[in-house]
Amino acid sequence: GGIGDWVSIYAAGTIVRLGDGANLFDASVQESVQRTLFGPDANVNVYPLPAFFAIAIAPVTRLSFAESYTLWLCFNVTLLGALLIVACRWLAARRVRSWRAFGFLAATSFPVVNLLLLGQVDLLIIASFAASYVLQRRGQRAAAGAVLALALIKPHFAAAPVLMLLAQRQWRTLGAFAVGSAVLVAIPALILGPASLLDQIGILSGMWGASTEGRVNAPMMVNLRGLIVSITGATSIWAWTPLWLAAASASAVAAVCFWRAAPAGGELSWSLAFVLPLIWSPHLHAHSLVFLPGALAFYLHARPPAGSTAAIVMAWGYSLITALWLASLAGVSLLALLVFAAFAFILRLHPDAGRASAERSPTYAPPMDSVAGEFLRRAS
Repeated sequence: GGIGDWVSIYAAGTIVRLGDGANLFDASVQESVQRTLFGPDANVNVYPLPAFFAIAIAPVTRLSFAESYTLWLCFNVTLLGALLIVACRWLAARRVRSWRAFGFLAATSFPVVNLLLLGQVDLLIIASFAASYVLQRRGQRAAAGAVLALALIKPHFAAAPVLMLLAQRQWRTLGAFAVGSAVLVAIPALILGPASLLDQIGILSGMWGASTEGRVNAPMMVNLRGLIVSITGATSIWAWTPLWLAAASASAVAAVCFWRAAPAGGELSWSLAFVLPLIWSPHLHAHSLVFLPGALAFYLHARPPAGSTAAIVMAWGYSLITALWLASLAGVSLLALLVFAAFAFILRLHPDAGRASAERSPTYAPPMDSVAGEFLRRAS
C-alpha cells in the first residue's frame, strides 16, 4: 500500500512516464492516478514539487511502489551518512570536542527518522547548500551557483541562500544560479508544455488554505502557521497570514543586516541561511527540521564552544524537538518556538559577525574542502 510522501512523488513520476506530463499538476489527474495505483480508498497526497524532479524520478516508477520506496530510502540513508561523516570530520578538524554527540543526535533525531520514513527530499537541498559552500570557498563561484540550483526542489528554501548572495553581492555565483535555474525550468517546459509552470503555481496557491486535510494539515505544521491554527482552530488564511508575513519580513530584514556585516560565504552566514527558510515557509512539517543540525554544524565550526557546552545544547535541542512534537500530537504545535530560538541564537552574533573566530582572517581556509574531497575519493 501507499505510505508517506513518496506516494505523491511516485504517482507524479508515473504520470510523466506514461506520457501525460502535460497534466502533471492537474489535481484531478493526480488523484485519479493515486487511486488507480493504491486503491479507491487511498489517502490522496498532492504533488507540489517542480516538474524537473518528477521527470528525474519517472524511470524509477518502472519498479513497483515498494521497490522504488526501498531504493529511495537507501539513497536517503546513503546521502545522510555521507553528510554526517563529512560534517563530523569537519568539526573534528576544528577540534570541536562534541562532534561525536553531534553525529549521533543528528542521525537519530525525530526529523531525520520522519524524513527517511516519509521518503522526503530535504537531504538533497542540504547537500546542495553544503556543496555550494565548499565550492564558493574554493573560489569556484560559478559551480557553487549551479549546484545551488538543485535546491529549487523547494524554492522557498533556495530563496534563503539566494538572499544571502544578494546581500553579500556575490554576482558571479548568483549568475550561475540563475542559469542553472533557467535550465531546470526550461527543460520541463519543453517536455511537458509551457503551461506546466502555471499549473504548479495553481497547486501551490491551493496549499495556502488552512485546510486540515491530509495533504495540508495546517495544525500539525512546525511553523508560525501551525502554532496559530492549532491554538485558535481558525480555518481562514487571514487568521495566520498577517502575523506570518510580519515575522517573515522581520526575519528577512534581520538576516540581510547580519549578512551585510558578516564575511561573504562564511560559516555563520550559511548557518543563518539554514534556519531562515524554517521561519518564512508557509508550508512546513517536522521532517524539514533536519535543517537545524545543518545550521548547528556551521555554527559549531565558526564558534567552537569550550568543554561540553555544545553537547548539552544539542541534548536539550534533541529532547525539545521530541517533546514539542508530542505536544503537537496533543493539539498544540509549538515547534515554531524552537525554530525562532535557533534563529535568534545565531542572530545574536551580529554585533561581532565580522570578528567571528573562524572567519576573522580573510585568508582562513576551512578544512571541509579537504575533508569532503578525501571522503569522496575513498567512497569512489
